[in-house]
Amino acid sequence: MAKKYNQDFKDMLIELHAAGKGPGELSKDYEVPIATLGKWFTEHKQATTKDPTSAEFAKMRAEYLQMKQENEILKKALGIFAKQNK
Repeated sequence: MAKKYNQDFKDMLIELHAAGKGPGELSKDYEVPIATLGKWFTEHKQATTKDPTSAEFAKMRAEYLQMKQENEILKKALGIFAKQNK
């Protein structure tokens, strides 16, 4: 039967790992399989990775569309100036 670990214990080991202790050392000191520690570290990293919110995404998309429009205007202006210089 698999051993169950409480969340406080997991959080403590995650903090120790973040502070610089290696998985091998933590595994030996706290008798937790390295694979289990790796799973916890991966889950923690995924949970704390910040994805852009829909508002941030909408703002970035609006900025992108504005820049795209400005780029098209500059391309047209470049074409006009190139014709005038001939």
